[in-house]
Amino acid sequence: MALLKPVFAVFVLISLVILRSSPLRIYTEDAPRGVQHRVGPISPVESTYTCSEEHPDFPDQRMCVFSNLLIVNQTLHYVSSKQEELPPIFISWEKVYEGDQHLAISMTQPGNLPLTLWREVEVVRRAGLFHQQHPLNYYHLFTEIVPTMHYSICRALGICTHEASQDLRLFWVNKSGVNHPKGYVFNAPQAIVDLLQCISPQPVLNLQDTGSRPILMEKAVVGLPRNVRFYHQKKEEWQARFKDPPPLKYMKHYREQVAACLNHDFVNERAPTDPVRITIVNRHYEAGRSLLNAETIKDHILSLPSVREAGPGRVVVEVVYLKGTLREQAAVVWNSSVYIWAHGAAMAHVFFLPRGAHAVELVQWAVKDPHDQHVWVQGIRKAFDIDIQLEVVTNDDRTKVFFNYDVIRAPNSQYHRFNDSEKVALLENLTCPEQPYANGGECFGWFHWGMSLVLKFDLLRPKVVAALKALRP
Repeated sequence: MALLKPVFAVFVLISLVILRSSPLRIYTEDAPRGVQHRVGPISPVESTYTCSEEHPDFPDQRMCVFSNLLIVNQTLHYVSSKQEELPPIFISWEKVYEGDQHLAISMTQPGNLPLTLWREVEVVRRAGLFHQQHPLNYYHLFTEIVPTMHYSICRALGICTHEASQDLRLFWVNKSGVNHPKGYVFNAPQAIVDLLQCISPQPVLNLQDTGSRPILMEKAVVGLPRNVRFYHQKKEEWQARFKDPPPLKYMKHYREQVAACLNHDFVNERAPTDPVRITIVNRHYEAGRSLLNAETIKDHILSLPSVREAGPGRVVVEVVYLKGTLREQAAVVWNSSVYIWAHGAAMAHVFFLPRGAHAVELVQWAVKDPHDQHVWVQGIRKAFDIDIQLEVVTNDDRTKVFFNYDVIRAPNSQYHRFNDSEKVALLENLTCPEQPYANGGECFGWFHWGMSLVLKFDLLRPKVVAALKALRP
């Protein structure tokens, strides 16, 4: 018995040494998928990184992959005992919130982190770090931002499957500022939340909301590639920095991944021909860009000779308001033979149209170079190589557009600063005043978001007739 005591003591000592030197991983049922909780005395780690330079004229434009990047107290930490200096990493292509266009990261010596920090760490195997752009704009999120996130993750981390990656976590790394101490809140529609979960099943986590528990990212990609899926034509810097789109194989893969996520192969499906389904997507008046005579347009289509000759039920026309989950909205579109919408977020759903479908965009305001609005949806078709016939109908009559007066006459509106002649010019001629107080974004916004249309059917008729002829020869 006396001999057993020292043997037992040695056994306990060896066990403690093993526990001290080896990470102890336990998986809890309530942990998000892909997040491993390391609990116990874990030896500190050090960070490393590699970067690819993306543009010879913009040295801050690079894509970097970090190993063992740490989040502590809502701050990114690069942990290294070396005297290193990280290069600037450009992360914001359009929206800059209080000077955060470059990644904010702290260079931290291992000794400056308390050993107690490592007692409970969430470990994310792979992570994508992105600057939050357009927290509410459906079009930009759906067709530009999320596809570019996918391209970066696929290219840099090798996550190119047709299923959401279980060990991937997405982060918004916008830093907080004086005007936004908690950072920007990502308050996107449910359909965008659904779309992001096609990439990672876990909710996107804002750096400002990471709480007190440290998070260790074993691999993390951050930065902007040269090829992006952004509408950058309107700024010289965007034209110089970026090329649109990313390589086609990545964009095709993204579309296939979303199709697999929604369990419907709209990529290879053909547009229905019996019956031909014509979908008119409308918006409520309060949202702006409403087709005020949508039901009348529906009646005109059903009265076309070719529709009457086809017989009852052979051509179906529906006026819809897209809402609900991503799958509910997508199903409306992938069941369409002809898809008609007024310029706005609904153009994003051209992404879901089956092969051979016809798409007609209505540009509602008669302004200089109205076809500039149509390049947005042309960019979608090109980027994802969508096999559809794309047309545009541009309103040619200023008397057929109507401002939402609840918007332009809101209590704090610029409109109240206009004199009488400026108001007449705006309402009758659709001309913003030239004074500096009227040339800002608000007057443009009235045209872009606060104007609705009564469409002359004669403008749409030839597009519908041609579509019907192609679908029902």
